[in-house]
Parts: sequence; C-alpha cells; structure tokens
Amino acid sequence: MRLLLFGSAVLASASLLQAQATFGSLLGTVTDPAGAVVTNAKVTVTSVERGVSATTLTNDSGNYFLTQLSVGEYTVEFVAPGFQRLVQQEVRIALGTSTRVDVRLTVGQVTEQVNVSGVAPPLVTDRAEVSTALTTKEVRDLPTLNRNLTSLQLLIPGSQRVLGQHASSENPQGGIQINNNGQTFGSTNFMIDGTDNNDPVLGIVIVNPSIDSVKEVKYTGGNFDAEFAQAGGAVIQVETKSGTNQLHGSLFEFLQNNAMNARNSFSEPTGPPPLRWNQFGGSVGGPIRRNKIFAFGDYQASRRRTGASVLTTVPTQAMRNGDFSAFTERIYDPLT
Repeated sequence: MRLLLFGSAVLASASLLQAQATFGSLLGTVTDPAGAVVTNAKVTVTSVERGVSATTLTNDSGNYFLTQLSVGEYTVEFVAPGFQRLVQQEVRIALGTSTRVDVRLTVGQVTEQVNVSGVAPPLVTDRAEVSTALTTKEVRDLPTLNRNLTSLQLLIPGSQRVLGQHASSENPQGGIQINNNGQTFGSTNFMIDGTDNNDPVLGIVIVNPSIDSVKEVKYTGGNFDAEFAQAGGAVIQVETKSGTNQLHGSLFEFLQNNAMNARNSFSEPTGPPPLRWNQFGGSVGGPIRRNKIFAFGDYQASRRRTGASVLTTVPTQAMRNGDFSAFTERIYDPLT
C-alpha cells in the first residue's frame, strides 16, 4: 500500500513538473506609498481572451506568485483595505517565463480605481537560461520556407542547416534538419504543448504544426531547466492556439507558377514547363461555453505539379546502319 501511494505521489509530481513547460507565471511585490509591504492584498489575474480568472493573496513579505497561467494577455487587479483599487492592463504571460509586476498602491477608498496600461518588458531574474521567444504575430509575419515552422530555427544565432535531409518517406511532416549550437540536429529537444515531440530513432520533429495553429515558440539555447534533460543543442517549445471568447479564424492561399520563369533556349523553345504549387488552408476558433470551454481547429494542404524539360539526341541513319564513326570515342567489342 505504501509503495502504491509513493508511486502515485511520484506520478503526480512528474505531471506537475511537465506542465510547467506549457504555462507561464506571474509574480511581484505590493507596497504602499512609503515603500512598506502590503500583506493580504488580493491579486486577481483575468485572461483578456478567455475571461478566466485566478486569485491569490500577498504573503507576509508582500509577495505574490501565480503559476499555471496560459500564454496570452492578462489584466491584473490589486485590492487591499485602505488603498485605491489598482488595475494593471496589458500584462503578457510568455511560455515558460515568469513575468514580474511590482505595484505601489495609493491610499484611498477601495471604490476608487487607478488604471495602468502597459508594463516594461519582463526581465528574467529567476533562471539563467538563454532563450528567445516568438509571439503569434512574429510567427505569422516572419518569412518561412514553404510555411514550414521548423525553418524559424534558422533565425536564431548558432543554427546551421544540415546539407543532407531525410527522404520524404522518412520525414512526411517535412521538418528541416538543423544543427544548433554545434550539436547535431538529433540533440534538439522538440516539445509541443508540454509533451515530447521527438522521433526516438531519427531525432527529428514528429508533429510539425502549421503556422496558423501556433501561438508562441520559445527557443532555449543554453542553461536548460532540469526538466529538459534530453536536450543538447537547444530546446524548442511550441504552444498551439486554443479558442477564445471571440470567434476568430483565417484563410490563406499561396500560389507559385511558371508565369515569370525564364525559359531554357535550348530545351524549351515554346516556353518554360508548367509549374503549379498551391498551398492553402485556414483556421477557426471560438467559445463552446463562454469563459469555460473553447475549441480551435486548423487545416493546411499542398498541391504541386512540377514540369521539366530534357535535351537529348536520337540515333542518326548511319548509326541505325551500324556506322558509329561520328562518335569521338571508338566503339568496339571488348571480347574480340
């Protein structure tokens, strides 16, 4: 029985640690105008996109700490007796990062409210990792090769594309093999929504999500947390989108053809061969039950038609009659 309880506790702890790779956290200190800490102040964090709230109280040191917060924009409210209510807006929670918001309350009635918009970029003080995060807008707007998410690694210092790539039969998801920080591509730890996303044999990404389904990408190149033990060159965490209280979606269609291609004067007298590359898809997300349950889905497909021209020769009449004297190299029977 004790062994069973111990095993359950270990599994629960492992699940909690694994979940840290999916969320962000919020921390800070609440003080009064004189700089003294304010204890038992109520801190309420509300997601702007989903309306979901979480609440905590400041401790004896005036500090607060909220974990398991989904990536996105939040509004933080501070309430304490004898002080004006303070609302901090536009607080962004990033993937696997602790955002710090320190506030100083103003003496007054709780019915009075102070609104603050915008915060300074978060300064990471709780860990020594070297990382770069790409937001939804950056993932969507940055140029990518064939809308392939793995190509964004090439924007990060220390990355180098491998000259040889896996065949499409081994790599149907089209992930690009990239060496990071002097390590082979197989030492890169891919994660998606907090779960392992590595091919155990080939060392490549298993699920290569479409650009429209990605909310944030975090690239960590050094000083990884202990939970990323299998990483060598880099850790790449991908957080996918979910629905919000607002119905939203996207549609796209990309076309590449031979309209502007130059022809080969020797093998293409009538024009370049046909080329039709179509990449299309879309996404949609919204609420099933406001502030409670959400849904999101996306689709992407590619259709390619690639023509080619060949320049070759046919045998002359003399060659058909067995006269190969026109060849510069002598043709002979090696057995005679």
